[in-house]
Amino acid sequence: EICACLVGSEMCIRDSPYSITDTVMPSFKADVAIDPCRITYGRYHINSFEAKINALIDGKDPKASFISIPNLKASVAGASLAADGKITSLTANAGIDADLNLKIDIAKLPQPLKAYLKTSSASSGKIDFSSRLKMRLGDLKPNRFHRISLDGNLALKDIDLTMPQDDTSIYTKSTLLRLGSNKSLGTGLHHVDSLLTASVECDTLHLISRGFDIELKDMKGGIGCANNSSSFDTTQINPIGALLKMGQFRYRATDSTRVRMRDASVRASLLRFEGQGRVPMLRLHTGCRSIFYADRLNRLLLGDGEISATARMRQLNDFPPRIRALYDSLKSAHPDATTDSIATMMRNSRKRGNFDLSRYDTMDFGIDGDTRKLLNRWNAEGAIKARRGFMFTPYFPIRNRIKDVDITFSTDSININNLFYQAGTSDLNIKGAVKNLRRALTSRAPVNIDLSIESDTLNINELVQTSYRGAAFAEQLNDGTVSYTHLTLPTIFR
Repeated sequence: EICACLVGSEMCIRDSPYSITDTVMPSFKADVAIDPCRITYGRYHINSFEAKINALIDGKDPKASFISIPNLKASVAGASLAADGKITSLTANAGIDADLNLKIDIAKLPQPLKAYLKTSSASSGKIDFSSRLKMRLGDLKPNRFHRISLDGNLALKDIDLTMPQDDTSIYTKSTLLRLGSNKSLGTGLHHVDSLLTASVECDTLHLISRGFDIELKDMKGGIGCANNSSSFDTTQINPIGALLKMGQFRYRATDSTRVRMRDASVRASLLRFEGQGRVPMLRLHTGCRSIFYADRLNRLLLGDGEISATARMRQLNDFPPRIRALYDSLKSAHPDATTDSIATMMRNSRKRGNFDLSRYDTMDFGIDGDTRKLLNRWNAEGAIKARRGFMFTPYFPIRNRIKDVDITFSTDSININNLFYQAGTSDLNIKGAVKNLRRALTSRAPVNIDLSIESDTLNINELVQTSYRGAAFAEQLNDGTVSYTHLTLPTIFR
């Protein structure tokens, strides 16, 4: 049942007659206007609907065809929609230029619509969405998405949503998602124009679903990428940066796994190494004032921890002159060979090291071919720092503490600048380095370990007894003598 006043003009107007034997499409122009009306379809009712649509189909020049919607409005109980826009180049990589505004009051939505959305009748909250979009369909690809021009806001307020069929409920006091294009950012001497950005602010979010429960507070995050003329070359790296901060985060699962974090942050970016458009560089930095992890058996607490890492693809200049000369020689002899093929030729041509492996203890790291290529192709470096940490586990049932952790690493080495470890009444201050890791992982070269360990107190009896107790516990757990349900901290660490 449609109650409407339809006004159509110039529905099929041609300058010349059209024959079905023509090799071109027919040309016509259509203008449709729908005055405010009500629409009923089964149990669904649209209280108000109006539209104005203009279309031009050009058979001789399909690229000139377009559909224009200067006005489209619809409303139901608890929701309203207003839109206008234009679609051009209908036959090849259509272009879209549109404005959209949507307002929803979940509590006032009609019951049939709530049932269709699988939400309970008690769900409530308000959603306000407005956006301006300008794009082509071809931009909906991973290597072209940055060409989209999008501005808009999505505001969620007092959302209390329950979906009984999925055993899921979501609550948020206030959440704001912003989308933007052509933004400008500046810090000191560095300034970046023309960005495609997305940011989110959330004061409280609580998600309960099958098997887990997540709660976070004071979350802020954003992601942005360059959106200028240099970004249109999809063969080059398009810089991307992201940031996420959380005041509090809590995770609980039905298997007793729990995670709590305070003042956590993550920063990540994809850049061009030294301005080279086809050489990627990745950066990552994470920090947390405190993080607590627990499951049925183990407890872990880390305070003031930071991890930073940088990775970039290796270039020929990273290698010694002798290796570069060999590469150039093989490249000249085999101009059609790929870089991986030439690297294989280089490995086969060089003399193997005369290591007497009988002098060393060997260990199989289980490195496959893809991992070897990754280690040979990328350079990585970073640092791990933490002020303090605690660990409790029945597999080594004694109080374990670490503090003043300062470790730097790269693809080829791990440098322990400082690490204080305390197990029960024993303590160790560890410094040193582990080197030659890349060759050890990709070939059969030995690892070089140089550690300095100092101790004020070393209780051998306590450490040995703790090891025996941990091994006995593991055996009892495997044969079923001890079950998870009877475990408590006092029984584990008595």
